[in-house]
Amino acid sequence: MEIRTAESKDYVEIAKLSKYFFPVHNIFQKTSKEVMKYLGSESMKSKLIICTKDDKVLAACFIVTTDKNFDGTHMRWKLMHFCYYHESAAILLLRESEKIIKKSSKTAKIALTIAENEKALIFFKKEGYIQEGELKNHYRHGETSYILGKTFNSKENITR
Repeated sequence: MEIRTAESKDYVEIAKLSKYFFPVHNIFQKTSKEVMKYLGSESMKSKLIICTKDDKVLAACFIVTTDKNFDGTHMRWKLMHFCYYHESAAILLLRESEKIIKKSSKTAKIALTIAENEKALIFFKKEGYIQEGELKNHYRHGETSYILGKTFNSKENITR
């Protein structure tokens, strides 16, 4: 499997994957053409990386910088629209995302907001992300979303 930055030629497959992985997500319920337009627009602002095998997209996510302190020694990030067909591809994609983030500053924080019905919730908890908050009725009424977090320091030790 290969991890690389997505190109516009990958958007068709990323749209299919996203629609499959997020069946109730507002953006991914739109037409494939609208989703591909969204992917292109977001790719101009944030890095979209994918895990592929034999030219098939198996996992994808945006790596998004949300904020940094005054001197840039601490940065906050999110992994947006993290989706996958296979957990093995998801693990590779997560490792590469974390590697990119770790290199960005002396310390870094990844915060994710994941709805209770998303299978990525269990995946991220298995990968060391800690539940730091709970949001009622956040994305949809009657649904709880969870804030998960993981922090890294420059020595690549994980702190919780």
